Parts: sequence; structure tokens; C-alpha cells
Amino acid sequence: MSTTYNTIQGDTYDAVSRKVYGVEVYADLLEKSNPGRPGPFAAGEVLNVPPVTPGYVPQDATPQRVSITIGGRTVTVFTQIEVERAFDKIDTFSLVAPLTPDDPLFREIFRPLSFQRAVVGLEGAPVLVGTLVNVTPATSAGGRTVALTGYALPGVLSDCMTPASAYPVEFNDLSLQGIADTLCAPFGIQPRFVDDPGADFTRVEPRTDEPVLGFLVRLAAMRGGVWGSGEDGALEFRKSKAAGVPVAELAEGQPPLMSVDPVFDPQAYFSEVTAVAPVDIGAEGGRQTVKNPFVPGSIRPFTFKVQNADNVDVMDVAQAKIGRMFGNAATYVAEVSTWLDKNGDAWAPGSFVSLQAPGALVYEPYVFEVRAVKLRLGGDGETAILSLVIPGAFDGKVPEVLPWD
Repeated sequence: MSTTYNTIQGDTYDAVSRKVYGVEVYADLLEKSNPGRPGPFAAGEVLNVPPVTPGYVPQDATPQRVSITIGGRTVTVFTQIEVERAFDKIDTFSLVAPLTPDDPLFREIFRPLSFQRAVVGLEGAPVLVGTLVNVTPATSAGGRTVALTGYALPGVLSDCMTPASAYPVEFNDLSLQGIADTLCAPFGIQPRFVDDPGADFTRVEPRTDEPVLGFLVRLAAMRGGVWGSGEDGALEFRKSKAAGVPVAELAEGQPPLMSVDPVFDPQAYFSEVTAVAPVDIGAEGGRQTVKNPFVPGSIRPFTFKVQNADNVDVMDVAQAKIGRMFGNAATYVAEVSTWLDKNGDAWAPGSFVSLQAPGALVYEPYVFEVRAVKLRLGGDGETAILSLVIPGAFDGKVPEVLPWD
């Protein structure tokens, strides 16, 4: 049974196929279903839209640039997809597709509460290996759709606590790597350490109601690092780098840069940061302060208590905190018209980008670190949104110069 589509000014069969089915390969099918109407179309024309089977692609179709599989089955019919990757968070994805409940294959793929394996690929290479989390159907005047959301494989660690079978859980004289290996093993996840995990912890333990990832994030902060996820779905520990070779040189008014917007948080910006150990507070090393050289004449102190302070270098914790302050207080959101950097690779967190945008107060080329990436594909084509931060911010580095200096 066919449905219909109301055109907008300038629509073509290729564009309608992309919007309705998620791929352009059904343009010929649309044209055959609307004889004598070659397009482009004016606004408000009504086209017949025949149903197709999810997972089916005509034999002569060009392979999709972006692909997704759910439970080993390929989903080719989608109207939009978004992948969000971050340096210090678990990667996520979302997908919108037509809802065709009469199709058996649709029912197999779009199953709520199934936690099926999901893989998002770009030109044959995975950019996210994860788990389908939620399935949300919706009905509107424009038709029936279903939205899928999910996360990279380590995302389960942000939902779940340590299994009861593993208790009691207490770690003595063990490194972050040893702790992560122990906590991740029940979930079948192998932590990967891109950078040195640092010194052993004398004694630490998670709270009973604390998700596994929340506990690991707290420990990583004490060692100047963050947790994210790799393209293959691994849990990755890494530290921010103060410098690197840019994978792109972006300039205001020149493609692929479409727009850039600064986001400042002055209330999260301080003149000094002090870490205080909860034991031996009067002893040497129990309190350490790091100064911010960029706010002379302003008194804006920030003091915090170091948790699980056994065998922790309080100065390292203070430096890590002020580094994150720079990363959180100044972010530049740049939208570009491609998923790929100048090397032909998908934009990736942890890489570096040179940006010059006087309209955003970046007067000279400044090398930023990519904190997060949103890869989007929909009716308007392919775009990427890059979240750019001051380099080294997540490795406790105070920058030598700020983007607007």
C-alpha cells in the first residue's frame, strides 16, 4: 500500500528518496510510481511513495556511504542518522527510519529492550561498535517513524553497578589498569590504555549504588586522564595532548567551515584552584593551589576536597582540575560540510584542528583539540559539528596563550 509525500520547492526524486527511504537508490522507483512528472517540483505537490522492504537494496544500487547494522541485519532505509563521539564520554548514535510494522524483517530489527549489537560504518570502516538501547515509535501528520538510540559497547558501564557476585569489591595497592580490568571483566569489555595509567591506588572502592563507569571516571581524574570509547567499541583511557598536527585548517568564510560559535562559561572560570586532602590537612602537601595567569586583578578562588586521597599527589589533582576548567570554560562549536578531515578520515575526538574565525574572536590561526564530534546525515546532506577546546585542557595543562589573545 502506497503512502504520499508533500514536496517542498525544488525537490527532486533523488532528494525525496533520501528523505523518505534514507537512500537515493529508490529515485527510479519513485519516478515510475509518478508517471509523467519528471520534477523538480513546486511546493505542495503530492507524490505517491510505494513501500519497500527494510534491509533491501536494488542489485544495481551504489553501496551506501554510511551503513548501520542491528543484530547483524543491515538497515538501509533511514531518513537521518547521527553519531556523537567524544574524547571524554562514551560514543552514542541515533537513527530515524520509516515504521513498517507489516514487514517481518522490520519487526526483527526494531525490537524494544533487545540490546542488540549495532555497528555504524563509514565507507566500509566502523566508526562506532555498540548496543541498541531504545526503540521509540511515533505517529504524526507526516507519517509513522521509529527512532533508535544506542551507545558504544562500554555504555553499559554507565548504566550498571558492579555485579553482586563480585562483592566485596575493595582494591588495595592496585593500578587503574588492574581496577578497570577487574570491573569490566563481567561485562566482556576489555579496557585499553592509550596513555600511562599512573601510580597505584593504596585503597579505593566504589559505592554500592555507583555505576562502574562513574567510579572509573573518578579514579581517572586523579591520574589526569579521561575515559572514552574507541571506534571498535573498546573502553579507552587517555590523556589530553597539549599539541598535535592539525587534521584540518578551518577559516571563516571558506569551505568546509559553515559556521563557528563560541560558548563561554565565565562562572566556571577561576583565578586559582585549590585541592585539599581530607586527611592530614595541616601537613605539607595536604593542600595545593594552582594559579590562573589570565585573570590578574580578579579574586575568584575555587577549592575542592580530594576523594579517595590515599597515595594521591594532591598537586596533580589540582592541576588536572584547572586544566578541565579551561576545557569547560571556553568551547568553540564549528559546523563543517563533511564527515571527513583533510586526510580522508572521519573526524575523531583527540585530533587537532587549526581555526581562524575573527567573527568568533579567534583573530589568528589557533590549534584546538577536538573534544567531541557529531556526525549527521539527513535530508540536508552530510554535516559534522566539532566541539573544540584549548589543547591540553584534560591533561592538567595551563595554556600559554588563549584563542582571543
